[in-house]
Parts: sequence; C-alpha cells; structure tokens
Amino acid sequence: MDLSASIPPDLQPFVTESLASGRYKSGQELLCDALRLLADHEAEDEAQELAILQEAIDEMDSGVPGKPLQQVVAEMSEKYGLRREP
Repeated sequence: MDLSASIPPDLQPFVTESLASGRYKSGQELLCDALRLLADHEAEDEAQELAILQEAIDEMDSGVPGKPLQQVVAEMSEKYGLRREP
C-alpha cells in the first residue's frame, strides 16, 4: 500500500527539526513512530473505557443499591478524562 501525506504548516517545523536533529532518519520513520504512538494512545483509551464499564458492572453485581449506571459511567469518564462521543 502506497500512501502519501501532506504535513500541515503548523507541524512542518516539528518535522523539520526532528529530521535535522537526527532523531529520525526519514519522514517515513517519523510518521511510523507517530502512528505507533497514536495506536498506543487509542488502546489506552479503550482499556480505560473497559475498566470504567467493569467497575460499573462490579458495582451493580454487588447487590448494593447505588447510582444509576449512566451516572456512574459519566463520573468515571470524568475521573479518567475520557471523552464521550455521541
């Protein structure tokens, strides 16, 4: 698969400096590293969301009357800094 990408003007100085510093040997290497970091970040977000759901399930399974599930999910999302998409 052959992809090409345009770098937005606000990111061009970062790319130029990263390549000039020798940290990355090529734009492709920099882009691959950026994509790995993005994939890791998304995996962490997913793990946090699963932890929130598991905590809510565990609370419900405990048999102790508590808060409504939507409230628990909202509080946990806020606690862990997760963005909720519609």
